[in-house]
Amino acid sequence: MYNFTDTELGFDFIVRSSAVSEGMDGAAFYYKCSNYTDWDKKYAEMVIAGCSDEVEKLCAEYSIDCDMAMLADSKFIGLKQREDSDPSQLTELYDNICAAVSAADPRSRFGEIEISVTPVPGSVWKRGSYTAKGGYVSATEWVINRILETAAKQLGKKREELTLVSAEQRTIEQMPYINEADVTYTPPLFDNNNTIYKEVYFSCGVRTYKAVNIEVGHEMYLEEAD
Repeated sequence: MYNFTDTELGFDFIVRSSAVSEGMDGAAFYYKCSNYTDWDKKYAEMVIAGCSDEVEKLCAEYSIDCDMAMLADSKFIGLKQREDSDPSQLTELYDNICAAVSAADPRSRFGEIEISVTPVPGSVWKRGSYTAKGGYVSATEWVINRILETAAKQLGKKREELTLVSAEQRTIEQMPYINEADVTYTPPLFDNNNTIYKEVYFSCGVRTYKAVNIEVGHEMYLEEAD
């Protein structure tokens, strides 16, 4: 193990290399090598330390709780709103949060962060997420987009070839056409609330399809509609 200092950014990090012999009866036929460094972790800690006070200050102006714990691993910031407001109208706050992170990110490794907006218990807020590139997307829009992206992949088509026709919320009891014995993943796919099933109809060429964000036979449920 070796210790280094990033003289430009001012933090210490390690590099560790190892070689493990692979063989039979103690004879080494070859060595399996691996390398590890905690530079990414240390860099993420530096970014979070450099922007967390500013982000918390921004959120406090809107009575919002902020959780930056996932920023290091998943480039994800969680917000919880306590008041009855419309999260789609807070794009200025989201932009300011992104700007604060960017200012503390000299290597631009957190340029595609996602801001997840969720309600605290008792709030009427609906879930949603925001990225600088895609703007604010409600939970319903996000689920539908994931369904259509997955459907396009399963059909061997491009996403732009699919046109949304309609989408309805369903419970598992309202989907009797799915044989529950074939369901390999009971909770809904692509749903950060983990409770909503979406039955989506879309057209592709001259055909209409039905898709549901549930896994059956190791693929999302998808069939041609009547």
